[in-house]
Amino acid sequence: MMINHHDKAIWVVIFILTFFFIGNFIFTQVEILQLKNNLNTPVQTQTPVVYNPVQQTSSPTNSPIATSTVFPTASPKAIATAKPITQITYIPLTGGSTQNTDWTTINSSQFNFNINDYGTPQGDKLPYVIWDANLRVDNGSGETFARIYDTTHNIAVNGSEINISNTSTSTDVISGSLQFWSGNNTYVIQVKSLNGSTAFVDSGRIKVTY
Repeated sequence: MMINHHDKAIWVVIFILTFFFIGNFIFTQVEILQLKNNLNTPVQTQTPVVYNPVQQTSSPTNSPIATSTVFPTASPKAIATAKPITQITYIPLTGGSTQNTDWTTINSSQFNFNINDYGTPQGDKLPYVIWDANLRVDNGSGETFARIYDTTHNIAVNGSEINISNTSTSTDVISGSLQFWSGNNTYVIQVKSLNGSTAFVDSGRIKVTY
């Protein structure tokens, strides 16, 4: 069977058109594939960098640099003071009794005392002196009085008088502050009864705090 030229030309045209359509189809598929890849690729965003310029100051050439001198602050120092030590001295006294309504000296009670031995008003310590005694009255009826008497100056010691009323039980009675004259003096206890009942001073003592 012989193929004429007209039929050849038709097959050539068919082949060319087929090749064209196939190439166009392949090209279209490649473009579609690239488009899909672009759509699936995440978009990367770049964070903007904010630039904060540091302000710089320039000092003129040869300008002096300001300096400050810190001087130490003087703190007050605690001044240690010696705490005075309190001392107490007791001088025991002998008692006695009387029925006299006038002041009567208990001779056995005599003692010597010098206030200057324990500090003076001009010194650095002031002695504080009191005395106490056990007083009672016979039958618990009446009143007993007692005091310290300065036989050197023939005066009663100021603040030394004490008393007790209507009790036959020996009771300790304490005086207030005593005012002694300066110097080495002799003292005694004096006692008296209010109504003639026997007045007793059982015992006593001088207390010096300095």
